[in-house]
Formats: sequence, structure tokens, C-alpha cells
Amino acid sequence: MATFNLPTGGHVKTFPTPQRTGVEFVTYNAEGDAISTVRKSRTNALPMLASLRRADALACRIKSPV
Repeated sequence: MATFNLPTGGHVKTFPTPQRTGVEFVTYNAEGDAISTVRKSRTNALPMLASLRRADALACRIKSPV
């Protein structure tokens, strides 16, 4: 579905759950190793997605020289 960069250098990838009833979040460290997997229902995933969007925006600002 989507990839969100984190200010720590890692990233989170999201995938639909097998029955498409929710979202699976897989977190990777800066080296690319998967370090955690979390499944949330669609309703419970919305706040987490909003938080990841903010983290991604912050990560982009940190990397930007402007």
C-alpha cells in the first residue's frame, strides 16, 4: 500500500490484511531489517496512519537542506 520514512532512518510499510479487514504495519530499521509487525482493524489503523504521515513529513524536512 504505502511506505512511510521515519526520522530515525527506518521506515514502515503498510499492507492490507489477507481478508482485507485491516492494515498490517511492518517496521524496518535503518539497515532494512524487519523489526516489528502489527495488525490493526481499519478503524484502529486510521490514527496510526495519520501519525505515520506526520513522521514521514518530519523525516523529509530533516533530510532537506532548505
